[in-house]
Amino acid sequence: CDPQADDPNSFCPSGDICKDCTCQPPFPPGCDCDPAADDPNSSCATDSQCVQCKCLPLGCDCDPQADDPNSFCPSGDICKDCTCQPPFPPGCDCDPSADDPNSSCATDSQCVQCKCLPLGCDCDPQADD
Repeated sequence: CDPQADDPNSFCPSGDICKDCTCQPPFPPGCDCDPAADDPNSSCATDSQCVQCKCLPLGCDCDPQADDPNSFCPSGDICKDCTCQPPFPPGCDCDPSADDPNSSCATDSQCVQCKCLPLGCDCDPQADD
């Protein structure tokens, strides 16, 4: 392509742009937008924003539809309802309302009221009260 032309993109296949004298996709593979652009949201719909090169609904900071939704989140957090959150409520070891509440407990433990307790226990012998 010719970057000096009046419309350098006209030399490129549909959807590509003229960049560094070659026709290229406008974004890296798998990306919807460019977070480093002057206006990263310009490539997204009006009700969405550019987050880590993906157009997500406003207010979302992770993509629950992604192959690895948690990759959008800081280490230790998980993607839940399109926002990054700690995996359990404060002070909890497990989530009793999860599909498999015992999955975050050791094999000889069970999830009881958001704490991993030895199998057969229904109260926390270590609790203050």
